[in-house]
Amino acid sequence: MAPSSSHSSYGGRPLPDAMAAPFLYDGITLKRCFAYGIDLIILAMIGGLLWLGISTLSFMTLGLAGWFLWPLAPLVPLAYHTLLIIGPRGQTIGMRLMGIEVCTLEGSPLSFFHAVLMVALFYLTLTFPLLLAFTLFNSRRRALHDIFSGTLVINSDALR
Repeated sequence: MAPSSSHSSYGGRPLPDAMAAPFLYDGITLKRCFAYGIDLIILAMIGGLLWLGISTLSFMTLGLAGWFLWPLAPLVPLAYHTLLIIGPRGQTIGMRLMGIEVCTLEGSPLSFFHAVLMVALFYLTLTFPLLLAFTLFNSRRRALHDIFSGTLVINSDALR
């Protein structure tokens, strides 16, 4: 029923609950932890390259470039997650490796605004243990930022 090339779809209907389709949500919490760990490693590498570039430019401009560029550095994780989540697969690199994807409650791709909202809420509520504990008390394993942004994380190959 789902297209084979991109985001999941459930025939325009809302994705089923965990009781009707447990395969969509099996192991999501653990997969999300590992996916985020992979993304953190990638962001650390990007941060290292960013640090090298900004430091070099700052040195070359006697510190002037640093005043303008360093405040932009915290936007890198927001841009990384947002731009990859609105991509054709709805996955960051870590999510792709772990076989999960983000979608709306209907199973459609996220819009740019939807993705920014989800990622911003994630970083605002980054009391990570609390987020993970919340996933244990609902059938679709949704974290607080998923509920507030109206998104789901599902096993990406479950509908293909």
